[in-house]
Amino acid sequence: MPTPVQIVNEKGQQLLLLWKANKIDELLADGYAQDACVVDHGTSHKGHEEVKKLFEKVIDKSSEYSFVDRTAVSDDCVTQTYKSESEGFISTCKTTWNKINDDWKITLEVWN
Repeated sequence: MPTPVQIVNEKGQQLLLLWKANKIDELLADGYAQDACVVDHGTSHKGHEEVKKLFEKVIDKSSEYSFVDRTAVSDDCVTQTYKSESEGFISTCKTTWNKINDDWKITLEVWN
């Protein structure tokens, strides 16, 4: 049976493919809780509608993503840290995944 970290790793790879294919609606439905919060450099966006508007503004399919750390906080919570680089600009992100109704969803994503 896969560990929570392995499950989140696999799901994260699937979400990255959706991001690169510009499938934002599917990305949100598959990967984000309905009330997920994305904090973009200090500005909070909560819920699918607000997060979708943000993603439509910032989507960059050429960004390169590398994972720095994945930690199982509990059986139903995994935190993940990664960095994104595009055109020489580097951002870091800390993501919290929670198990919701037997599925893993992002509940919080904080970009710096």
